[in-house]
Amino acid sequence: MTLAKSSVEGLKLAKGVAAKPLANSGQEMETQLSLSIILSATAVVVFLYWYFTSTFSYWEKRNVPFIKPLPVFGNVADYIFLRNTSPESYAKIYKKLEGHQFGGFYSGSTPNLILRDPVIIKQILMKDFNNFINRNLSFVEKISPLACHLFSLTGSRWRKLRVKLTPSFTAGKMRMMLPTIVECSKELVSFLGEYADDNNIIEIRNLASNFTTDVIGSCGFGLNINSTKNHDSEFLRMGNKVFQPTILACALRSLGLIFRPILNLVQPPIASKDVNDFFLGIVKETMSYREKNKVVRNDFLQSLIQLKNKGKVDEDLVSIKDDINVTFTEVCFVFFLAGFETSSTTISCCLYELAVNPDIQERLSKEVDNVFIKHGGQITYKALQDLKYMDAVVDETLRKYPPAGSLTRFCTKDYQIPGTNVNIDKGIKVVIPVYAIHHDPKYYPDPEKFDPERFSGENIKSQPNCTYLPFGEGPRNCIELPWNIILASTAVLAFIYWYFTSTFSYWEMRGVPFVKPLPAFGNIADYILWRNTYQESCVKIYKKLEGQAFGGFYDAHKPVLLLRDPEIIKQVMVKDFANFLDRNQPIPEKLFPLGSHLFSLTGSRWRKLRVMLTPTFTSGKMKMMLPTIVECSRKLISSLEKSADKDDLLEMRNVITNFTTDVIGSCAFGLEINSMKDPDSEFRRMGSKVFKPDHIASISRSISLFFRPIIWILRTPALSKEVHDFFIGIFKDSMSYREKNKVVRNDFLQLLIQLKNKGKVDEDRVSSKDDSHLTITENVSAAEITDTLLAAQCFVFFLAGFETSSTTISCCLHELAVNPDIQERLRKEVDNVLIKHGGQITYEALQDLKYMDAVVDETLRKYPPVGNLSRVCTKAYKIPDTHVYLDKDTRLIIPVYAIHHDPKYYPDPEKFDPSRFTENNIKSRPHFSYLPFGEGPRVCIGLRFGRMQVKVGLAALLTKYKFSVCQKTSIPLGFNPLSSPITFWPNEIFLKISHRDN
Repeated sequence: MTLAKSSVEGLKLAKGVAAKPLANSGQEMETQLSLSIILSATAVVVFLYWYFTSTFSYWEKRNVPFIKPLPVFGNVADYIFLRNTSPESYAKIYKKLEGHQFGGFYSGSTPNLILRDPVIIKQILMKDFNNFINRNLSFVEKISPLACHLFSLTGSRWRKLRVKLTPSFTAGKMRMMLPTIVECSKELVSFLGEYADDNNIIEIRNLASNFTTDVIGSCGFGLNINSTKNHDSEFLRMGNKVFQPTILACALRSLGLIFRPILNLVQPPIASKDVNDFFLGIVKETMSYREKNKVVRNDFLQSLIQLKNKGKVDEDLVSIKDDINVTFTEVCFVFFLAGFETSSTTISCCLYELAVNPDIQERLSKEVDNVFIKHGGQITYKALQDLKYMDAVVDETLRKYPPAGSLTRFCTKDYQIPGTNVNIDKGIKVVIPVYAIHHDPKYYPDPEKFDPERFSGENIKSQPNCTYLPFGEGPRNCIELPWNIILASTAVLAFIYWYFTSTFSYWEMRGVPFVKPLPAFGNIADYILWRNTYQESCVKIYKKLEGQAFGGFYDAHKPVLLLRDPEIIKQVMVKDFANFLDRNQPIPEKLFPLGSHLFSLTGSRWRKLRVMLTPTFTSGKMKMMLPTIVECSRKLISSLEKSADKDDLLEMRNVITNFTTDVIGSCAFGLEINSMKDPDSEFRRMGSKVFKPDHIASISRSISLFFRPIIWILRTPALSKEVHDFFIGIFKDSMSYREKNKVVRNDFLQLLIQLKNKGKVDEDRVSSKDDSHLTITENVSAAEITDTLLAAQCFVFFLAGFETSSTTISCCLHELAVNPDIQERLRKEVDNVLIKHGGQITYEALQDLKYMDAVVDETLRKYPPVGNLSRVCTKAYKIPDTHVYLDKDTRLIIPVYAIHHDPKYYPDPEKFDPSRFTENNIKSRPHFSYLPFGEGPRVCIGLRFGRMQVKVGLAALLTKYKFSVCQKTSIPLGFNPLSSPITFWPNEIFLKISHRDN
């Protein structure tokens, strides 16, 4: 027992002793394993770091300036991470190398050379082209058979194919294909016409791609695609698959930049198998069909069939016997690639810039119109050559948005850059950063500005060669250059034509008689081109619609309805006024605070303010203001004394404007202006700035007719800041002074102060039957009264009294001078009435001047201050007794000037004959055939004040002076084409003034 126990204990002891070394050994193994992992990881990291940085001394060793790279990413990290494009990455590198002719950078770990100097670029692209013949490295044809095209082929294979295809892109071949492109553009215009009826917003890239798909499908593959209508066509779907960026493709591209061998391992195809099979199939089938059935078309595919069968394209001197191992599918495919993507991008970007720069669009539209007229409305090859400004627009588009943002060349044999000690090794990639050069302010000042003038003849000559490279340069420039330009020009042409004609079916579709419009100009070309006034343009339209109750026309491309029948005019202005409440679209008040006045306000805001201001213009208030007007007339008479002594020739509009300035300054703003003595007063100067014909304003007006969104894009205020601040300032100063000093005057300003403080004007109710035109029967809530709102009412009081009254008095004096018998009869009436009223011009005296009423009425007939009345349809409306429906927002024109000159209502309308306004003659005419102040609820609220001012001025002048024609008098009186669409601005009115005979 003892022995056994001892043996067991000995065994245990032995095991314990043996266990300790085993445990230590395991720990050592774990330690060694961890150390191996760490060492391996370190080695991998070191290897990767070496791999990704081993080349980073490449440019430094060669004494080439370079941009310090990041490990792994080199200088294109943003491109690898899909944060920007390769041209944008190159642009950053280009800027960092400012001051150098060229410089080195790294795509991942691969050294590349970027060129900055146009002279060196020219050397490489042209003079030493044999050293840089290839655009890229070779590809695997079995994987990407469609890559065997001109863009990708290298070496001698490229040379041979380039020679063979050159005759396919001559000017003669372009002329041959043009009708096909034009036909596709017609389909585009037709589609857009339907699209425009719904006022849709267009994604223009898709639309341009549809157009270029149709063109390429037809010219390149002999297919009628019609992508504009068939968005799901197989051809379009396959085309989109070629260009549609996929995450996998982007990932492989980024990995290939970081680790180039991955491209050799993975070898991704240029296009997927279904795309390859599709394009291979359609080319083979189409060629086979044409050859079997002897079908011949004027397109690119026909040139390839010719090349296949004859060994050359007509006028091609090179034989096909040199085997180039290229099928014609690849050639068609690159034709598709270039035409589909680059042309659609150029078209889209060009249209974008035309929309942002409507002045350029207008100028281009005018050129298109003129060329169209010259070539009988047809898009011909010669017509395209005549579009010089379009060439500049397309060139500028290609500058700002070059379809190829960079050009690449691979050095095919060692090369020393001329004038330097720098050697480029064979295989080095050379980048010409087209986008960066095109945006270099050294060559293109303010490069982000779209300015076609950069490509005028003189400016092109001043640019160094090789600073404009949208299609490359030298032997490997784009062979399809003429094709792309024609395609882009035709598409822009088609789009512009569509934009300016898309609405031209509007009235025809609604069964409304209309005047046939011109593209771009509609029916108002003379007005847009400043050959006559808007009112005179409406007269021409009015006459062409003879026999119709109404008719449609086009303000440029906007449909407008013109009313001819007095009964329908009455219906619109009075009976159905609720459907035609507004004169115009709402004014952007932030841009034009003084525009919130009765003439321009719309909807409920107009109603409320109209009710509140009605008591301001009653006959009682007019009597209250009369002494102020009479006092101004005395100053007028006094100021003309010396001129009458010498029988001077006076420009009457300036003379009368001084009088109306003093009246409005006193009645509306409470100011003593005395313009007769001080014609250069600040108030007079600011007033003239409001009405002075301005070429800049007229250009903006014409552009906005062509392209309405310019009003919102440019957001140009109706008044300069100087004029706006002046009128707001004098109103607030005058009001504040009166309120603080308790000054009370019998004028319009005092009534507005009353309205502000009491919420109403005293004696709100209309007390005289003569004031019936002021009545609005509706009950409406009060409008919010602010100083700016009140200032706006003073401003419109100024506008109406200053311009319309002075025009009426001036035109009346012109007619009195031309018709001295009428002047003498009127003077006798004035004398008799003044004798009756004690030599004073009183309110009652003015009421007794019946013949003067007829003279003023005849002046307002022949020279209506507002030549057209405008109304906007505020809700859909059916014209009574017709089947015609007007859409909401349709604009209507009542052509006052045309109606007033219609011999149907006014025989011998150019004759000045006050007898037209005897009581019997007035009754014999339709009521709404005389509309100098409008009619209905929106009749001019200040008409009585205007007539009173005119009659006081005429009475005062005729009591003292006689007016006669002189050698500078225009007979008949003409109008300034720069007049606004609303008011007439007569040309200068020169008359001789002298003292009356007794």
